[in-house]
Amino acid sequence: AEIYLLKIVEYARQCGHSVTVVAPSENDELCSQLQAIGVTVEAANTHRTNRRQARRQIYALLASMDVDVMHINLHWSLRCGGAMLAATDLNIPYVLTFHTPMPPNGKGFLIRRRFRRLSRGAVARLTVSRDNASNHCSVFGLNKSEVQVIRNGVRLSTYKEAQPVRRKTRRELGIADDVSVVAFVSRLSAEKGCHRLLDIVHRLSADIRVLVVGSGPLETELLERIRLESLENRVQ
Repeated sequence: AEIYLLKIVEYARQCGHSVTVVAPSENDELCSQLQAIGVTVEAANTHRTNRRQARRQIYALLASMDVDVMHINLHWSLRCGGAMLAATDLNIPYVLTFHTPMPPNGKGFLIRRRFRRLSRGAVARLTVSRDNASNHCSVFGLNKSEVQVIRNGVRLSTYKEAQPVRRKTRRELGIADDVSVVAFVSRLSAEKGCHRLLDIVHRLSADIRVLVVGSGPLETELLERIRLESLENRVQ
């Protein structure tokens, strides 16, 4: 989601638009990256507030800015629901992105019904896979034609001639050319399943190396488990 956000911001700025990101804090790594490229970051720490206070905080922020369009990453939260409500009341068009499946029984019935209504008010709904699209159509009562799938991925042709770089990187990491490598590229947090990664490593052949690329709240815990389970030679 962080890379996705940076790409959206980069494209919007290339098109000549100014961008403001509303985040729980102004002090995390992502916000620092955004501020470094000239993006305004406004803090809305709704984690520690009740629903009414959260909505008030979001309304005040949006009302103080001249907003042409909003991008909202949809999940069951006060921030997300409050942002959709505020955008609706202030007549700001909004685009929803679904990154992960939504539990069909998440929260209470009234909240689910409100989210359904608000998701229908979006000018566009984007997700990263057909499975995600089916999930959100089911949870929010949408038609498949109302959700656009834009898959995550890279152009493989970009890397076809990258053998010299591959060999150089393996030398730097101390990995022989004939060793199989599994890469785990993710935010290191519980919802990404990274806490199961080391359990899986124990089932792999001993000559397979695992590269973990990412950071997050479980990074320290993973490093400690790697040490305690003597996996330093297998996981980097």
